Amino acid sequence: MSPSRHKARERTPAPRGAGPGSQLVWVALLLTLAGRVASAFAASNWLWGWDTFRIWPLPAGAALVVVAALGFSPGLSRPIQRLLAAAGRVWERAGPLGDLALGLAVTLVLSALHDDLRFTGDASVRLGLLGLPRDQAVRLLQRTFPLDQLVNFEIPRLLSLNGVAPRAALQWTGALVGGLFVVAGGGLLRSTGARGAALAASALVLFGSGLLPHFPGYDKFGPLMVGLALAARGAVTLSRSGRGLTPLALGAGICLASHRSGFLILPAVAWTLFAAGRSRAGARNRLRVALASAAIAVPGALLLPHVVQRVLSFDLQVHLPGGAVAASRLDTGVAVLPLVLSDGLNVLSVLVPLWLVGAAAAWPPRGGEPAARPVGRRLFPLAPAVWLALGALAILVFGVQPGGGWPRDWDVALPTATAIALVTASLLAALWSRDARTIAPAATLAVATCVALWGVAIGERIGLRRAQAVLEARPALSSAVRASAYDFLGMRALTRGRSAEAAVLLERAIACAPNPRFFHELGLALLASGQLERARSAFTRAAVLSPANGDPWYGLARIELAGGDALAARACLDSAILRNPALAEARVLRDQLAAGARTPQR
Repeated sequence: MSPSRHKARERTPAPRGAGPGSQLVWVALLLTLAGRVASAFAASNWLWGWDTFRIWPLPAGAALVVVAALGFSPGLSRPIQRLLAAAGRVWERAGPLGDLALGLAVTLVLSALHDDLRFTGDASVRLGLLGLPRDQAVRLLQRTFPLDQLVNFEIPRLLSLNGVAPRAALQWTGALVGGLFVVAGGGLLRSTGARGAALAASALVLFGSGLLPHFPGYDKFGPLMVGLALAARGAVTLSRSGRGLTPLALGAGICLASHRSGFLILPAVAWTLFAAGRSRAGARNRLRVALASAAIAVPGALLLPHVVQRVLSFDLQVHLPGGAVAASRLDTGVAVLPLVLSDGLNVLSVLVPLWLVGAAAAWPPRGGEPAARPVGRRLFPLAPAVWLALGALAILVFGVQPGGGWPRDWDVALPTATAIALVTASLLAALWSRDARTIAPAATLAVATCVALWGVAIGERIGLRRAQAVLEARPALSSAVRASAYDFLGMRALTRGRSAEAAVLLERAIACAPNPRFFHELGLALLASGQLERARSAFTRAAVLSPANGDPWYGLARIELAGGDALAARACLDSAILRNPALAEARVLRDQLAAGARTPQR
């Protein structure tokens, strides 16, 4: 092709009717970039989900802004689009093998990306379970669902029993599940009819979001996310060709077996099956739909009592409105409704940075069809299923209050965010198949936000900066949330030998909520740093607040030994063992003193 013909093709007008939708998407892209940049200058917890550029050191944050803005430049947008088109054509020609190759590449990358901070959710708890006896660990996991327990405990435990370090076992398992998510998500994008640049760019939007950082080393919602992607692929294929019942049923079953929130997609799945049954006449089609429905209903019926018991005995008392945890997390001194809305939008902005762009792609311009209408003919529309799924999953974002607060426990929103990310990427793929003018800015913005989010997820220093930022910003998080975070950071510093830093952080936890455990931990930090009298005061306070706990008395015994008073130490040890006969350290130390053995000072 000659240069003149090539330029002529680049100047070819977009298809009629696509312009208004692209203009709205362009505005949404500009607003997203402007919001990210503006939040970098505002240390506010109203914007904690938008300010990921601010958390980075200034030169790196500025570089990320530059990368995000590259696609908005007319001179750079065309080369970026051509590069994406070339990558998309390679993937398109490879077909399902391309999905597998991309999934394998992501698996290898995820296996090398370590979250050393483990600040999110119960990541540290999940790691600690692998070091416990199996019976004890299973008791602690009794509320988890079968697939979650299999993928995130049984398989890593089997690996650890065969010589793999527990952290590596969790890392490899999560990376593999992340690769499966990419395979399912890539198949979904291809099933929408996306080709070339539209395919590559929509993959950047989906996989460059905040979803993949959940997989390496902490994969609580990983199986559920795979199930959502697989079910979405099945629904799209079913609406286009009448095939897709198997991935739809398999994906829905995986969701149900992974987490109780998976049951929230059942209305959308039921509507899709109903529409599929009506879309094509014939006894064979009805039989296939009935079999798929039964394949979903059976595991659903088996697990439903567990869901009901879990919701009634735990969620209503802890996480849902009116529960003790929910009330304590909302006690921030600001109105509840703005706080709930703000946290919901912030957590979605962390996990799906381009959600506003997806909403713009779906918006019908001037009462007409949205520009991101499906490519090709459909047997039945999917919009009702999409709205049923998003409406039900919105409960997780706007109705639940996680124990560690949203800035820390953003993983609770992953089911909702996954559904929104899948819908956003599919809508943009459909739009870009008709009008590619917004591909480049969306791609560079997705890359920049992806790097920023990964820096927080695996960069220990950046992650600590983010934790400190949300703990110090205004409006202040609730006292319960701040106390829990300072306690985590303090104990982390103590286990790494930074006792003075640990003492400062634990004192901040006590200032937020004077928990007896915090006083005991403060005593440990002060004892490790040689501040014996302050440690004595902390252990004494812990003993007063929790009279039945033997741990503070063991701490007091260590202080008496450090001062050379073996008799007082034995008295404290007797008190510790009286309160907790299973306190092995106290028994060993008392036996050493009784035998006149010399005890090392610690």
